[in-house]
Amino acid sequence: MKLVTFGVPTPVGQIQRIGVIHQNKVIDLNTGYTRYLADKHGNNVAYEVAAAILPPDMIAFLRRGKEGKDRADLTIDYVAKYQVKGSLSVPGEKG
Repeated sequence: MKLVTFGVPTPVGQIQRIGVIHQNKVIDLNTGYTRYLADKHGNNVAYEVAAAILPPDMIAFLRRGKEGKDRADLTIDYVAKYQVKGSLSVPGEKG
């Protein structure tokens, strides 16, 4: 697993995110895991759980240890299969 840090522009300035390189594309781990949770369990707490399990910053992710790596692997598998169907936006999300 090759981890990367990348920037995302927002109305309040650029924010840093973490991801992995998979098939020459960057998968945003936090966003991918949020989508996985929303699809499997609904939107109610998907963002909060994803932020706790696969936080969007590298140091916090590394502190998650094996649990973080296992969830990252699950996210990579999920996103790789889901990319054929469309975007990673969470249902009901604007953007």
